[in-house]
Amino acid sequence: MAGNMKAVKLRIKSVQSTMQITKAMELVASSKLRRAKERSEKCRPYFDELYSTLVNIANSNTDFSSIYAKDNVNEKVCYVVIAGDRGLAGGYNSNLFKCFEADAKGKEYSVLPIGKKAVEYFKHKNAEILTEAFGEIAPIAVADSFAISNLICEEYKKGAFGCVSLVYTEFINILSQVPHAVATLPLADIKHSKAGKGRSSAAAAASESAEVKAGGVKNIILYEPEHHTLRT
Repeated sequence: MAGNMKAVKLRIKSVQSTMQITKAMELVASSKLRRAKERSEKCRPYFDELYSTLVNIANSNTDFSSIYAKDNVNEKVCYVVIAGDRGLAGGYNSNLFKCFEADAKGKEYSVLPIGKKAVEYFKHKNAEILTEAFGEIAPIAVADSFAISNLICEEYKKGAFGCVSLVYTEFINILSQVPHAVATLPLADIKHSKAGKGRSSAAAAASESAEVKAGGVKNIILYEPEHHTLRT
């Protein structure tokens, strides 16, 4: 009997120690989540404004001389898929991959995975991966964004693919994160895209469409110099 009581007391003590550890982990996770939420809310206006600008250009532009503006006969799609570095995140990664699968169904595609889970997922599927250089999303900075865009643009101009889509998760609140797949290139695809891009983008696109109907079609792209011209 005494032995059983001792075992029960040791078990209680062990559980209490585990509770202290998990409580500390919960505090750390809450702090990280709060910082991530703040960063997301600060970045959202920039994303909305940039994407709404692309939508406006796509809806208003009549000069399709730019390779990035006109329709591409190459139907292969390059998906830029932004996932997490770790698991144990509920449906964050799995919902994102379901969104990707739904959009990519029946299409020929390659992927540029960002985040460890994205790299692992597409390696397991034996998908064509453009690069694994951005396999961890945590240390990615603005300079990496320039490197990613330059890589995509170079491959696009070479004809490696004819469309570019971004697959990401929109943060609504702590309990709700919605995955999206949105077209980014060519601009003609943005014009016909029906995917959700955020409230401000949709409002801006609707407003611009009304302006075009009221005042006639506008030509926004006036001059696009080559990179060597800018350097000289």
